[in-house]
Parts: sequence; C-alpha cells; structure tokens
Amino acid sequence: GNAFFDIAHDESRPLTVAAGGYDVRVLGTSFDIRKHDDWVSVSVARGHVRIADKAGDHRQDLLAGDKIVASLSEGLGAVQAFDQERELSWRSGRLSFVDAPLRDIVADMNQYSDRPIRLSADAPSNLRLTLSFRVDQVDKVLAGLDTGYPLQIESTADGTLISGEH
Repeated sequence: GNAFFDIAHDESRPLTVAAGGYDVRVLGTSFDIRKHDDWVSVSVARGHVRIADKAGDHRQDLLAGDKIVASLSEGLGAVQAFDQERELSWRSGRLSFVDAPLRDIVADMNQYSDRPIRLSADAPSNLRLTLSFRVDQVDKVLAGLDTGYPLQIESTADGTLISGEH
C-alpha cells in the first residue's frame, strides 16, 4: 500500500511509522511510503526523515528529493534522487512505472481494481514494464497487456488471472 504524510516539525513529538520491518522517523516533512510484500520505499518530498531497521543497526537520513528502497533480505539500498511528479502521481489518480517488474505493477493495480488481479505460477512476474495510466483504467491496461506483451489475461469468477503465453 501507499501512504503520504505531511507532518509539522516538532522535536518534542516525533512520529515513527513502522513499515515492512523498518521504522521511518519523521523529523518534520512530507513524504511517501510504498510497501510491497518484500520491500518498502521511502520518498521525501519536503523536509527530513530517518529510516532504520527494527534493531536500529542500520539507518539512513533522507532529505527532500531523496528516495531509498529497503528489503528484509537485502537491507537498506542506496539513496537515490526521484521524480516527485511520477513517484507521487498516485495522489492525483495516476499510476506511473518505469522499468518496474510486473509483480509490483499488479500489486499497485490491486489497490484500485474492483476485482482481484493475480499472477499465475507461470506468469513472467519479473517482466519489466514502463506504464502510466489513470487508476480508473485498470481494465484497459490489462487489455493492452494481453495484446502487447507475452501475457494471457483471463477473467475468472473470482477476479483476473495473468499468465504467460501458452
């Protein structure tokens, strides 16, 4: 899921957000947290945050324009710059992905789809895609994936199933 925070600076009342095995300590800022099954990203639009693993052994301060991706298996990644317009586009009803794996795109699409979208065991979940679309266009995007990529999209009684081409 995604969450966007806009917090006033008050050192006497710090806010800590727990997400995916990491704590994000807010030091007066606006920032985005995106959590998937195996990773968490933190993107700072304004101000300053600190991300640390639960044990407190590894931590990283982030300033405006900084982004970091952390996973339980690989730890904190490198701090990188990010495009605020693209990264925070979900706040204005758009999803934007650049060279993102299909599994992450499907996870984000599921937040806006009326019907669950699943990947079959043979689906190319690591297929890298670049897409941008309005959140009310999930069905159209699925139809486009079916024709433009080596994927098969099937409507089932309990949702939509994406598999590799047969």
